[in-house]
Amino acid sequence: MLSLFIDESYKRDHYYLAGVLVDNKQKEKLNSDLDEFANKLQKRNQWSKPPEFHGHRLMNALDDWTSLQDHIGARIAIYQKVMHIVQNSGARVYLEGVDTKRLNARYRYPDKPHEIVLRHLLERVNEHCAKENTKCKIIADSVPHQDEYNDAIQNFKIMGTPGYKSQILLNIDGNINFVDSRRIRGVQAADMCVYILRRDREELSVSKKSKRATARLVNALGSALVYERKWIP
Repeated sequence: MLSLFIDESYKRDHYYLAGVLVDNKQKEKLNSDLDEFANKLQKRNQWSKPPEFHGHRLMNALDDWTSLQDHIGARIAIYQKVMHIVQNSGARVYLEGVDTKRLNARYRYPDKPHEIVLRHLLERVNEHCAKENTKCKIIADSVPHQDEYNDAIQNFKIMGTPGYKSQILLNIDGNINFVDSRRIRGVQAADMCVYILRRDREELSVSKKSKRATARLVNALGSALVYERKWIP
């Protein structure tokens, strides 16, 4: 049984999900390495608790990361270390996105962007699981309308996904387990991946220095990134 950890990142005109796919051994290594790193950061900075790895908050020195507000180099180094941990765990990272501006222009009553990219992501993972003759359970950060998404997943497992490349998601096990990301390091890893990958693809008007930093973090993810796509309706 594999585990797929999912989280989202978006702006007004685009929406992305990343999935971090691991087997049990890889999951244990990912969790333990992230826990160990968080504990070291807590001790080094004399924080009251280990931090949550969250891309937007880390890069903007918010919440757990406020004491690093004047230390952008340290924040980038922390981000890079997390990307190395993801890669070294042996995880497979998938990225799916949609152009929401084009989506709303083309369709009068479009599906929610989250549902669209979720089913695209699960199609890719379902294909991999079929090749490996295994199944996958899904763990995702809590979102509104969670029951609707699980109802849709159950339909996809019986009737297949929409579109001309429809799949029956036979290798997706059970419902999505929606969780509080603070408690689950795998979801935090997915958040860190999706935030920096979205920035790399979409935030083109930032300074050259910011672009170099983003590229450095994507490069740190390395071969763990096995698939990335943005659907443009």
